[in-house]
Amino acid sequence: MSGAGPLIELSAITKTYGQGQAAFQALRGIDLAIGEGEFVAIMG
Repeated sequence: MSGAGPLIELSAITKTYGQGQAAFQALRGIDLAIGEGEFVAIMG
């Protein structure tokens, strides 16, 4: 690849724990783009 765009691209990511009134939305509408040669660590 030669910089034509992201190698990996995620859009509008959500993660919800629980259900109903006890639901907790940990991620809401997260976008992520990772380019070629980038080192990424996702923790948490």
